[in-house]
Amino acid sequence: MLMLAGAAQSVVNHPGPIVKSPSDNRDYRAITLDNGLKAMLISDPTAVAASAAVDVHVGAFHDPEDRPGLAHFCEHMLFLSTKAYPVENEYFKFLSQHGGHANAYTASTHTNFFFEIQPDQLEPTLDRFAQFFIAPIFSEDAVDRELHAVASEHSKNLQNDAWRKRQLLKSFANPAHPYHKFSTGSVETLLPNNSSAKVLREKLVAWYNRSYSAPLMALTISGKQNLSTLQQWAVSKFSAVPRRAGVAVPDYSKLPRPYADHELPRAYDFKPVRQEQSLTLQWPLQGLMTKDNLAEKPLKTLGFLLGGEAKGSLLALLIEKGWAEGLVAGAGDAEDDYSIFEVRVACTPLGMDKWAEVVSHVFGAIRAMKKGIGNAAEAARIGKMVRHVDELNFDYKEEEEASGYTSDLAGNLHQYEAADALRGPAVTSGFNATRLAGLLARMTPQRLLLLRADFARNLTKVQKEKWYGTEYAELALPAGSLEEWSYPGVPSDGGLTLPEENAFLPSDFKLLAQPARAAASAAAGAAEPPQLLFNRSSGTLWHRTETSFGLPMATMQISWAVPRVGRSARGAVLAQVKP
Repeated sequence: MLMLAGAAQSVVNHPGPIVKSPSDNRDYRAITLDNGLKAMLISDPTAVAASAAVDVHVGAFHDPEDRPGLAHFCEHMLFLSTKAYPVENEYFKFLSQHGGHANAYTASTHTNFFFEIQPDQLEPTLDRFAQFFIAPIFSEDAVDRELHAVASEHSKNLQNDAWRKRQLLKSFANPAHPYHKFSTGSVETLLPNNSSAKVLREKLVAWYNRSYSAPLMALTISGKQNLSTLQQWAVSKFSAVPRRAGVAVPDYSKLPRPYADHELPRAYDFKPVRQEQSLTLQWPLQGLMTKDNLAEKPLKTLGFLLGGEAKGSLLALLIEKGWAEGLVAGAGDAEDDYSIFEVRVACTPLGMDKWAEVVSHVFGAIRAMKKGIGNAAEAARIGKMVRHVDELNFDYKEEEEASGYTSDLAGNLHQYEAADALRGPAVTSGFNATRLAGLLARMTPQRLLLLRADFARNLTKVQKEKWYGTEYAELALPAGSLEEWSYPGVPSDGGLTLPEENAFLPSDFKLLAQPARAAASAAAGAAEPPQLLFNRSSGTLWHRTETSFGLPMATMQISWAVPRVGRSARGAVLAQVKP
């Protein structure tokens, strides 16, 4: 590491190359300030927007028990005013004057702040942004006003089935683990027992001072300026972020798990607001944030195995039977100390009637995947295919929105070494069949948390979830179902198999030579006009060569003219319905 010292500040430059996509022409540099704050600098001379983000490794799990939503409330309050910029909402006014925008989110163990701005306004925006983490004011008047903004956000989510379902599942968790908490906050949770805004401000300031510290922060800055200029700004703006004694990333590993094995299986009916019919199956698993697991991404790989759509997949079989319209599989939650794998099946009315058989087929798929990866040759094939797809997506990815990119990268800096912060989250670099089989072995009927959502079903013995008022009821599993699901009789012939080789994955990425007309247009600085290749009564086909980005990619757009669609409201609605 190279230590550079100034009059009162020093910075560590991390040596070695930062692995980036071959299609990425930006320059990167990773540094650590003397207060422990990590930073990634991105120089992009062609950028049309500049951006920066800070990810703080503390979130809603760290809420005090008597103030649910305080971390989220703190996120809101930091935008309003600071000692250096005391005029309330000056930050947002400055952004709007210069074509910018900003936002933030509070997750379970992270709080992420980001902005986007015109490139020539990056430095003054950074100066305002850094003050969030140096000297916020948290005025009592603002506390009272912003409290209602948070309450309004919660009210907006009350009729959102995704929020309702998530909080319902969390409400079943062990209250000794912070996973069970209500994280958005409301007037009732932030001002319990009619307490005052003054008391809330005191709680907020105390929480901020014991939660926000420079070593818990990761900064990303992307601008047109060179790396030396960006580093100078990072050091001058963010070195004053305090390193607070005794403040560390919260550790939840010694707490009871969200769901203990003896508390499972559990099954519930859930009354959605919208016309939803679905089954959500969850299994609690161990934490998978170790270095090996971050490289191998077992939950992502399990999602690939169970969430495929091709012949032999679980979804293809359920669609063939007329039981499902869609299926998603992957991580429901993933933190250092626990993870949750989830399979969600969007059912047809017939599928809801046959819900127990749908569940049986899910376990049949789990069993088939476990058996399949037990074959060394098949395991190697799947591992190679997963990695190949990831590498294609990474090597030839399109440039992201500036603020989305800096926001994601700031979070990744907490999990990956700087050299691997770009490639590590994107590419599965190993396939451990033994580890995957171990996870599949824990995804049993006896460890299942099942949620059945059916807008058409009338519930009996209704209960209500505390924060969203969601109606739910315990769901009695059919007699003998646990035994049946443990040994499901799903046909193997033409049934469930590992994903087949994808014949459409490319291996040759050489760009074809430009046609003479395209080369001439490019030389003249003009885009080649589309060429008509096919013109018949049944349709037309146009093509335009595009090589200016130097990527082996193509875009296809197909439009059908269906006059009947626009002749009635019914036709317009039916045109939006999935086949």
